[in-house]
Amino acid sequence: MKADLCSQFNLIVMHAKCVRRGLRYIWVLLFAIPPFASNMSARSVIELKDGRRNIPGTEMEVLEDRAGTLTLSDVTGESFDKQFVLSSREVPNFGFTTSVYWLRFRLRGVDSQPWLLQIKYAPLDDIIVYKRLGKGAWESSTSGDMHPFSQREIKHRTFLFHLTIPDDEVMDVYIRCRTQGSMIIPVEVMRPSMFHSVDHEEQIALGLYYGILLVLTINSLILFFIVRERAYLFYMLYITGYGLFQLNLNGLSFEYLWPGLPAWNNHVLPVSIAWAFFWGILFAMEIMDTRKNTPRLHTYLKILTIPYIGLILISLFPDLVSYYVRINIGAAEIIIFSLSVFPVGVRVWLKGYRPARYFVIAWAAFLLGMVFYALKAFGIIPSNAFTENGMQFGSAVEMSLLSLGLADRINLINEQKEAATRREQEALLSVARHQFELLKKTIQPHFLLNSLSATEAWLK
Repeated sequence: MKADLCSQFNLIVMHAKCVRRGLRYIWVLLFAIPPFASNMSARSVIELKDGRRNIPGTEMEVLEDRAGTLTLSDVTGESFDKQFVLSSREVPNFGFTTSVYWLRFRLRGVDSQPWLLQIKYAPLDDIIVYKRLGKGAWESSTSGDMHPFSQREIKHRTFLFHLTIPDDEVMDVYIRCRTQGSMIIPVEVMRPSMFHSVDHEEQIALGLYYGILLVLTINSLILFFIVRERAYLFYMLYITGYGLFQLNLNGLSFEYLWPGLPAWNNHVLPVSIAWAFFWGILFAMEIMDTRKNTPRLHTYLKILTIPYIGLILISLFPDLVSYYVRINIGAAEIIIFSLSVFPVGVRVWLKGYRPARYFVIAWAAFLLGMVFYALKAFGIIPSNAFTENGMQFGSAVEMSLLSLGLADRINLINEQKEAATRREQEALLSVARHQFELLKKTIQPHFLLNSLSATEAWLK
């Protein structure tokens, strides 16, 4: 009996020691696992199951290289592994920066069919995509609008790279990006068939957009030569500048107009901004007749044209002023134009000047399109054909309404001219009647009175 009790007691003690030892291991693991788990969750694998997979920034890790000196061997080493952090935005957006940014993520394939990796922001200067299957060798592809268009892996206005991931294998992808403009890096992976379908729809939308701009440009130029109204000339020059600005943003100018001139392609963006909004200010002054309706704001708008002329001039000497400075000035000038011209339009409209209503509604449509585009970029609203091309849609509506406003202004000028002509004719007729009355009083012969009576009847 005592032996049984002793053996049971010994078993209890052994179980207690095992439990205590297990708790100790659990306690150690509770402190050891979090850093490891955090790193594992950060390097989670993105499954490629459907034909199209957006890679949100919240599934990428980002490393800022302020000096721009890090290489692939540096960022893939253990010393930099923990310096990568998960992006906090759906679309990585670092604004205007001189830093180089590295992005990394892992992809898992479901078959050996090819994929396309797309970076859908054309004004990026220099992009290098590194990819590796398992522990194999790294492969790299270079692109960006600082390189000739012919050197791109796939000839397209955006940046496309081939991916082939065998079934159930993992590919490491590192992206090194450097640019002097705005650093926006939207990444998407698609099947080639899916890409061609999506791209086809986008090309149609862009064709319609630039077709509208071309028709408005030609129409304005013809009307300028017919009517000789300089507002049409200002409007035409504004459209051409803004159209060139959008062509550069979409990457179409580099693809079709000057594919072998990457340096010039970079100079075009700030120049097109300054050119478009310089003529936009002159057009606004003309269509709203600010000289007459609001003289003080007219003087302000005249002074406002000086920075736009300055940006055009300094862009002629790119070696003196860096692109980074020029594009920041251009971005500031877009904001200044929006905050200045729109309130002037509201003020002139409230004064009762009819064409100003078209200007205000048109500019409101453009600003609304910009807001939808920005909300899409931050992931607040979903990406679709409208939000993706918000600025283009808004500007197409804006320019169409501005054309109506310009026509209304011409009609108003004609109405004013006709009213002035009627007033002049009435004044001349009044003078003629007054002179006739004087003549009746001074001339008495009977035959003259009869003639004058007949003349009086005709005048009435």
